[in-house]
Amino acid sequence: METIAAVIHFFTIFILVSALATQFGLLSIELTPDILRILRRADLAYGLSAAAALATGAMRIETAKGWHYYLHNEFFLAKATLFLLVAAVSVPPTVAYLRWGKRARDGSTIASSAERSRMRTFVFIELSILCVLVPCAVLMARGLTIASFY
Repeated sequence: METIAAVIHFFTIFILVSALATQFGLLSIELTPDILRILRRADLAYGLSAAAALATGAMRIETAKGWHYYLHNEFFLAKATLFLLVAAVSVPPTVAYLRWGKRARDGSTIASSAERSRMRTFVFIELSILCVLVPCAVLMARGLTIASFY
């Protein structure tokens, strides 16, 4: 079961990053209703994959060394904090995409260049945080703590 959880966990993370990269790219072009639909689907895929990554990560903890072990690891705590930070930073783009969907239905301009640029910055921050999260995950998986470096 641990191996299956690990495989699913990594696939969900790949989907998560791919969905963010898709959003990042789409926010650099003029949004048509069709492009907005793809953008919103990418955001949905991102949210679902984040939930799945969280669930499979919890399964992996349960089948590995247990919560007690990981809750005392600074790299696990940093990883969890960064994951929550990414989730928080993802809220403004999701809200904007919903607002833009209403505009598209009303037939008005979907999003200005400035609005797209601002949301693109949020997505870039999410991707950047994930780049910091990865070393934390590796160090945690190796059982290292900050004390390991002294």
